[in-house]
Amino acid sequence: MKLKMNTPCKQDGLLEIEVNGQVRRVTDVLWRDSEKTKISNLNFVSFFGGGDSSWDSNRDTYTEYRNFWIA
Repeated sequence: MKLKMNTPCKQDGLLEIEVNGQVRRVTDVLWRDSEKTKISNLNFVSFFGGGDSSWDSNRDTYTEYRNFWIA
């Protein structure tokens, strides 16, 4: 996923998502209307499994994130 903040008051922001090689892009996003609005946090959420013991894993699992930055 790629998100680019817009220039304040200009509809030039970007949202791009790639899943299984298919890319969807929106290029005219207005995220903010003030220079004072900045990115305040970055949150990752991962979910593995289900709601009962049949989803239990018999080994350690992990999630690897790469190629991300805030500029």
